[in-house]
Amino acid sequence: MFSLPRPAPPRLALALVAALASLTFGALACGGATPVAVYGPAPVDDEDTVLRDDADVHRDGEGEGEHAGEGEGEGDIVDVGEGEGEGESGCPAGVRCVEALPHVADGTTEDGASAWDSYGCGAQDESGPELLFRVRLPGPGMLRVVLDDTLEDSGTTDVDVQLLADHEPDTCLARGDRVASAFFDGEFAWVALDSFVYLDGTVGAGAFSASFTFTAQGERSHADLLAAAGVAPAVAELAARAYGAARDQGLTDSDVYSVIDFSRPSTERRLWIVNLATGALVKNDRVSHGSGSNSASDPAMASSFSNTPGSNQSSLGLSRFAETYQGSHGYSLRIDGLEDSNDNMRSRAIVMHGASYAEDAFVADNGYLGRSNGCPAVAQSRSASTIDVVKEGTLLFSYFPDDDWLTSSTFLQE
Repeated sequence: MFSLPRPAPPRLALALVAALASLTFGALACGGATPVAVYGPAPVDDEDTVLRDDADVHRDGEGEGEHAGEGEGEGDIVDVGEGEGEGESGCPAGVRCVEALPHVADGTTEDGASAWDSYGCGAQDESGPELLFRVRLPGPGMLRVVLDDTLEDSGTTDVDVQLLADHEPDTCLARGDRVASAFFDGEFAWVALDSFVYLDGTVGAGAFSASFTFTAQGERSHADLLAAAGVAPAVAELAARAYGAARDQGLTDSDVYSVIDFSRPSTERRLWIVNLATGALVKNDRVSHGSGSNSASDPAMASSFSNTPGSNQSSLGLSRFAETYQGSHGYSLRIDGLEDSNDNMRSRAIVMHGASYAEDAFVADNGYLGRSNGCPAVAQSRSASTIDVVKEGTLLFSYFPDDDWLTSSTFLQE
């Protein structure tokens, strides 16, 4: 997707930065340097390299990996500098080689070479210094790289990620300001963390923390796991996208995930609680919608949603379960909305609680579930066990095919 050029940040003395940038990159622009030469020849596989297949996250500078020299180990990453040829490990010159996944790489692009100005998958000016990683893959699958954007909250730092099929910029498969993912079926993937250059010449080089994760071909994705639990495939795809975005932003570290599909009638078990680490369906139950959301023609259906206090309507979007408390409905659970469509949930006292009108007997007698004041109420007889599963930091995705929300939710954008 084409991105408009980013304006220069106002915080620094940009004239001085631009002057330094011109000194740094002038020789490269005029000298016609060959980018690939900076990174040495394509590597020959090293028979001594051992691929670890455990589930630990490897971080630069940790452990005593196979390629560690004397003294402190370098974990499973190799950096042989910017000289010609290859290091003893078989890693190309100037390249950092990742030998096990998942992996976290920390550093600064200021340590990189300024060889590549642009990539085949974007028109952005990436003429600042970049670091190139070669990632050994365990087989065909999806590689995902996520940058910690909190390191770019202030100042001029702007590091972008590009995924490459080979160690050349024209082989770019995917790029992103913060996250990129692509399918690979070879032995290696190549990742460039490059410094964006602003319109006035300010170079966005700076600190980064990048997480590398891999999903093997044939493994079930989060969307597959949700669909297998009974969530409609289209809803599962959206829910999985929102969950992934939230995890990338550090909004939860829990594998337990709840989905409500308000497009289904209240007579159906339209609440799913799934453990995305194991694929286990933890709970599947009925859940109420707000009286203000009720369809005029069918009391079992919801048709309108709101974030407005006093509306008695349910809210759509991604939210997070918080702390428990004892309220007018007994043992209850507060909820914090995470987007514009639901960020008044706490102030509106929209909580999860038990209710007699959510019991199976009420549905059998009336043909629909009772309505709340906007709360996701569950059967009183099962509420405590449900609350205990999801409390203190797990996420809830509330869905309805509402065009305004679908197009505005920051968690659903590609």
